[in-house]
Amino acid sequence: MDKQALLKRYAPQYVSLSRKELSGVIVDGAGTAWVTDSYQLLMVRGFFQPADPWQLLHPKTFKPIKLEKGDEPPKNLERLVPDDVLNPYTVTLDESGIQEALQAADLMSKAAELCCKTKPPAVDLVQDEFAMLQMSFQDRTMGVSAKVSFGCTHHDINIAFNPIFFFRALKVFRDADSEQVIMRFPDSGVRPFVIEDPVQGILVLILPVKKLGGHV
Repeated sequence: MDKQALLKRYAPQYVSLSRKELSGVIVDGAGTAWVTDSYQLLMVRGFFQPADPWQLLHPKTFKPIKLEKGDEPPKNLERLVPDDVLNPYTVTLDESGIQEALQAADLMSKAAELCCKTKPPAVDLVQDEFAMLQMSFQDRTMGVSAKVSFGCTHHDINIAFNPIFFFRALKVFRDADSEQVIMRFPDSGVRPFVIEDPVQGILVLILPVKKLGGHV
């Protein structure tokens, strides 16, 4: 899928429904497209022409959105993406790994949606003793739990996040025909993690979910 089709399919799933300045695709001075609802962010390089000043475009038609004075789209969005110092733990997935992670995220998303009607769904992502990245969901109120694993080679990964966002992100890379993606995780569960295909210039950022009392 080319970048135009990719943005038209997924940009509407990343825009904010409550903030006018985040209601479309933000195109910066380098021509990079940014879409965010403040909880998840999609970045695509190399499709739009550089825009000066920055533009806010409709997520489906790419026509300019007129904003009121003072409602300018945010600038310097690049600063939201953590560097390798803040996110030192990396997991690289090839095409089969992307598909494996997709299946895991799909299962977690469906389990979470069944249980989380009044609060945001969340899963734990932790590396176990067998060097597997283990994604697990548990809802004690409903008595539902699920657990899936896929391989990795790094340590100290412990973060909770919305599995629907993760599933959506992986579909972006699947539909972009990514041959390899890099997931970069923080050394603290309070910072976002990043999934990136540097070859195609596509990146997704996902904010973590705070765990209360040791449980999601």
